[in-house]
Amino acid sequence: PMDDTDIFRFIQFQRNIQLFPRLKPSDQRTQMVDLSLAVIDDFIGGNGFIHVAFRIRSDLIHISDEGFWDIMKITQAPILATHSSSRSVWNSSRNLTDDMFRAICETGGVAGLNMYTEFIGNENVDIDNLCDHVLHFLELDPSGKHIALGGDLDGCETLPRGFEGIQSYPVLARRL
Repeated sequence: PMDDTDIFRFIQFQRNIQLFPRLKPSDQRTQMVDLSLAVIDDFIGGNGFIHVAFRIRSDLIHISDEGFWDIMKITQAPILATHSSSRSVWNSSRNLTDDMFRAICETGGVAGLNMYTEFIGNENVDIDNLCDHVLHFLELDPSGKHIALGGDLDGCETLPRGFEGIQSYPVLARRL
């Protein structure tokens, strides 16, 4: 049985320049980076004290490439990308580059596969396209320890043919 020691929490960082609407774009980025890095440093920076004490993980799924690397420079804590796929398989800015995925692995973190067709492939996306993303990540992480099924099932409009929701995870497993 699980108890409180088996649970961890995560904080998700977003790029939201609306926080600084009167600043020009370059200054908005500077303000966001300064604010985000201050929060991150308090939570997970340096030795990751708060990460260890409160079991908080950082989810970088909705952050820009620049923001991702800014955070990677200051943290030693495990990083999450809870619902992302491989940019090498399908070029979407939402997906992880190979270097990003490797960096997540190096922290001991996890990348969860996104099931939303827009981030998987073209308009004829099917379950084989999902497999392509998993298999590519497995080439980079043969142990599979840093790959998860993230889903984004509550926020996507279309799923790949052959994948209808959580009931289709066994189908995906057999396909792999």
